[in-house]
Amino acid sequence: MLLRLILITLLLTVCLLATPSNHATAQLQPHASVPQDLGVIWRFALDRTDEGITQQWFSKRFPEFIKLPGILQAQ
Repeated sequence: MLLRLILITLLLTVCLLATPSNHATAQLQPHASVPQDLGVIWRFALDRTDEGITQQWFSKRFPEFIKLPGILQAQ
């Protein structure tokens, strides 16, 4: 009986140590908490008629540029 209790305790300890905690999971995903520098020149197009997705704009090269950080009105 004592041996069975020791084995169960040992098994539970190993299982708990093998399970990643929330902190360990966050370390596996550094992109979730690391800010990304967007300070470059981007090509863009204004989608005033909301047709960008249906016309697959994501596969096209945009004619206009914007420099980030910045605002559209200033450029």
